[in-house]
Amino acid sequence: MKFNKGDLIVVKTADEIILTCIVIDFFQGARYLYAYCLDSGNYRLIYEKEVQFVVEKEFDPLFPSDSHFWNVDYSFYEG
Repeated sequence: MKFNKGDLIVVKTADEIILTCIVIDFFQGARYLYAYCLDSGNYRLIYEKEVQFVVEKEFDPLFPSDSHFWNVDYSFYEG
């Protein structure tokens, strides 16, 4: 499947949970995308194989992204 920023998708997780998400970013050549899940209010990585279908293309292409996504806090590794 091809995704664009702002697409509204339905996702089925490995735990059989159904989520409705907005695509925030996708990675060319990779098998995952970054999305905001409307059900939980959280941002998460979604594997392409988890996407069941696209509800609406370009549902909200201006949806704000989580600017902290790339600023991962590794402090939990400190022991």
